[in-house]
Amino acid sequence: MGIAVWSEDLACGYELIDLQHRHLFALINTLDESLQKSIAKEELSLLLADLLEYTEFHFRCEEELMRSLDYPHLFEHRTIHEKLTKQVMDLQFRLRHSESVLAVFFDLSSFLADWLRHHIQENDIKMIHFVRRALKEKQAQVIGPVN
Repeated sequence: MGIAVWSEDLACGYELIDLQHRHLFALINTLDESLQKSIAKEELSLLLADLLEYTEFHFRCEEELMRSLDYPHLFEHRTIHEKLTKQVMDLQFRLRHSESVLAVFFDLSSFLADWLRHHIQENDIKMIHFVRRALKEKQAQVIGPVN
């Protein structure tokens, strides 16, 4: 079992977002498993790049969904996304500039899985509740009143 454990209590009920969250958990676990096998700095750098690339893709998907439905907390949510992206980029920088794999590993393992779990439970759930309501309202507008 990896450090990032997916459970259904983390599901927000929006299939695309849930699939992406599960994939992020898998990426974090792959990274953790690789680090426990004493990987080379170059390998860790590639895994971090993959994680960052997918995370940025996921954040763009979430933000586009929020933007399309006029989510009132888009700015705050985007700011949280930017902060995590910067943290991962800082780890990449540290790794490239000769900090040991072990030092970067401790920082990675101490925040990534916890950050993702917390972010889903605190921020994404609120956003998804809003998205569900907004989509129901749009559907009701298209269908019209039911007699």
